[in-house]
Amino acid sequence: MALWESAVLAGLAGGLTMTGTWLGFRWQSREARRGRTEQFAREDRFRLHNERLEAYSAFYLAAGHMRSGMRQLRLANPAASAAHEVHGQRRTLWEAFATVRLIGTDDVVEAASAVLAYATEVDHLETEFDIDHYDSLIRDYVRQARSGLLVPSADRNQETSARTSR
Repeated sequence: MALWESAVLAGLAGGLTMTGTWLGFRWQSREARRGRTEQFAREDRFRLHNERLEAYSAFYLAAGHMRSGMRQLRLANPAASAAHEVHGQRRTLWEAFATVRLIGTDDVVEAASAVLAYATEVDHLETEFDIDHYDSLIRDYVRQARSGLLVPSADRNQETSARTSR
């Protein structure tokens, strides 16, 4: 074999090696980027879930305090101290609602809005407090919040298949 043929073959082998190395590097980079993107998305979903859990819980607790305040208001037959306390509790309920409004699902926001609207009507003495109606609104809120916090089965199936394919 002539010297120039050896040089061409060595050059070709070197070129193929460099091309293979470059392709492998690109493939690894793409897979690493995809892995980071998936990890960030998973962390974001987890963070949003935790923030929703905290917001939904804060609203539920504020609604419970509001319930006892409205009950006292009904029993006190709008005494000034009871009305002032209910007004403060309604403000706390509004603050908790603001967070739910920003990060909650539509169904949860709608249920929380109904609780807040009723509490506002009672606070402004537009309606008399009906404990059964308020409890019904709270039960609806809890039902919506629970369903909003559950991981859809499709997401669970994707996570399970991703783990088993590794």
